Amino acid sequence: MVPDSQTENKPGILVVDDSRLIRVAAKKILSSDFSVTEAKDGEDAWSILQAETSLQIVMSDLSMPNLDGLGLLSRLRKSEDPRLRDIPVIIATGAEDDDGSKEKALSAGANNFIIKPFDKAQLLASAKLLQQQRQTALALQASESANIELESQVSIDIVTGLFNQKALEQRGEEQLAFAVRHNTELALLSIQLDKYKIHFLRHGKAFALELLREFSKLLTQGRRREDSLAHLGHGEFALLLPSSDPIGTKYLADALKKRIEQHQFNIMGKLLTVTASIGIAGTVFNHSTQFTKLLEDTRQQLKVAELDGGNRIQPGVKTSQPEPAQSNPVKVPAPATAQADEIIQAMTSLRFNTPMSGDINAIARAVFPLLESWNTQHGNQYAQQLETIRRTLFNNTPVTSGSETEPA
Repeated sequence: MVPDSQTENKPGILVVDDSRLIRVAAKKILSSDFSVTEAKDGEDAWSILQAETSLQIVMSDLSMPNLDGLGLLSRLRKSEDPRLRDIPVIIATGAEDDDGSKEKALSAGANNFIIKPFDKAQLLASAKLLQQQRQTALALQASESANIELESQVSIDIVTGLFNQKALEQRGEEQLAFAVRHNTELALLSIQLDKYKIHFLRHGKAFALELLREFSKLLTQGRRREDSLAHLGHGEFALLLPSSDPIGTKYLADALKKRIEQHQFNIMGKLLTVTASIGIAGTVFNHSTQFTKLLEDTRQQLKVAELDGGNRIQPGVKTSQPEPAQSNPVKVPAPATAQADEIIQAMTSLRFNTPMSGDINAIARAVFPLLESWNTQHGNQYAQQLETIRRTLFNNTPVTSGSETEPA
């Protein structure tokens, strides 16, 4: 359907309904504050939205032929065009259709839900509120763009006090060159605070920035001195981990995800929990590897995690140097662990201060899962220490106590 001519200075709203009477009624209510365009079903609306860039809000019926309201909403939220993906959507339905429809619509990404026949004040207020929220979101983007431009001149993120992207890329290139030159490992985590924009829209800019600051403090807990943490903007962070192997990196990502899930934030007097998605890049790299490409790869992984609902770890494709061919490769057996009776005997020896028999490394490896469980119950605050112990135990490095170490 051909859209109406846009009234100057009025935001555009698209009313989608297969009933012409409903469209006329909605237009009469909204035309005082909006320039109204009509669509007869979801397919018609999809075509109009792609062509009319001035439209800022969608109000769609739930039940329609060709493409219903949920189908249109799904297309919008999965669109690669940010304008369509983020456009506010009001879903409307008759009272007779309310069989969980509200929950379905909101969980699918609708911004609001109203019942037909419309209450004039409710419909107009809902549309005006979404327009205000959209203007706030655009202001946020403009503000963050200005911050990024300012931060490009320095190395510190002005919101969190962490590295900014420029500093991270510089540090990343240095660490990558070192890893290639010395044949060591390097890992990169991209971390996205799930639904950050929603928190901004619901609670305001001051609330969202305070959440970012508190979230960044949580990320710094247990961080090694050599690790580099940066805030890249829009609730996205990156953590650079020198000498971190794939197993250790995955362990750290798991521990970090759990720590975020279990933490309760107090933001301006409001208690809330959040989740995060994590993209991973890491192992041994070659001379052609570029750090900016690694960072972009992890960001693509975050997009995949977001489409899957967030709160997940998305591993990347490993890039490694080719290993020399071996005619008869040697298989290294996994380090042995002690049996239950050996552990009991070792504990008895400790209790009565008698000589301990058996392989102390194997005994320590056997009880290591107990330490991991203990760390989980303490909010994963000892993850880094456990990672050091794990590397020592499972890389066949001898464990020695002070009484067993011989002088040099």
